[in-house]
Amino acid sequence: MPGNPDYRVIRIPKKSGGVRVIHAPLPALKTKQESLLKILSGLRIRRGPWVNAYLPRTRGSIKTAAERLLLSVDGKTRSPDCLLKMDIADYFSNCTEDLVIKALEYESVEQWIIDLVRDRCFIFDGKGRRVLPQGAPTSPFLAALVMKGVAARINGVVKEWDRLNHCPCTFTTYSDNLSFGCDDPSMVRLVYPVRHVLKKIGFEVNPKKIEFHRKPARFVVCGVQINDKIGPRRPYWRVLRAELHNALTDRRADIAPAGFYLEDKTRQELRRIAGINGKPGLVKALPQDALNFLARNQACTRAIPWATWKGKIGFVAFLDPKRGRDLQAIYDELEAETRCKSARSSSTPTRP
Repeated sequence: MPGNPDYRVIRIPKKSGGVRVIHAPLPALKTKQESLLKILSGLRIRRGPWVNAYLPRTRGSIKTAAERLLLSVDGKTRSPDCLLKMDIADYFSNCTEDLVIKALEYESVEQWIIDLVRDRCFIFDGKGRRVLPQGAPTSPFLAALVMKGVAARINGVVKEWDRLNHCPCTFTTYSDNLSFGCDDPSMVRLVYPVRHVLKKIGFEVNPKKIEFHRKPARFVVCGVQINDKIGPRRPYWRVLRAELHNALTDRRADIAPAGFYLEDKTRQELRRIAGINGKPGLVKALPQDALNFLARNQACTRAIPWATWKGKIGFVAFLDPKRGRDLQAIYDELEAETRCKSARSSSTPTRP
């Protein structure tokens, strides 16, 4: 975008096609924006019942976003029979200076803070508008404030739908994602009034990201599955559990260096050669042909991604404490086995 010398433009290809344009502020401006973000984060701002992202001190998260979609029936909560999901197209680049300032004024933010926001937090787009740059540390917070007002208007549409159809409908947001839950399949028609409301504000729905699901389909909102209960997606934690188990099996059988585990294809071939079928894992007493194969394929190993696995376990534990504890137990055992192997290796005397 022209007229923004304080930003470095980074273009990142999207998996779905196209390019995501990031405006990374240069160090001097970034320092100012970070100090301003600390001021903004200290403000006493309620997130409202629908906004779950980027507002510190409000305890909003993907978990609270998913919980908002559950229906309460006879004192019990359950997932709805239908799920409608929409995304706002180019949300940051359509959060104009006017929308942001109005949101700050609605929250009774002091004028000197508003002046700092005007001075530090906008760039010019190709249409002559001043908008939030995707990549600035202040943009998520300010965009969430705008979303608070947007969500309130959309909730008005949801309430009107409830009144006319006599069927409870739930609504939540996370960043620019809008999600609606209901037992009535006709709730798919909410797309049209929601589009109208967004257009009046200055936003558009991304037509490629409108999704409608009905049970027994798997309902996933921002990576959180809500079918039976709030939790991580089944493939996510099962793949993680398999990776941890395989790394632990390799460590116990002493067939990979400390801190590494075999690639899946190598492990499968090794099991075939060794004649190991079913669930029992690899063992140290491998036949000679399996040992020869292992010696030829020692390069077919992966470094154990300790930090990545720890982060994923933390995510699972946040959504489902029991599964998180199970995964953490495997991780702790793997870590202990690796530590013991490393200690034995370092204490083994070398030949003169």
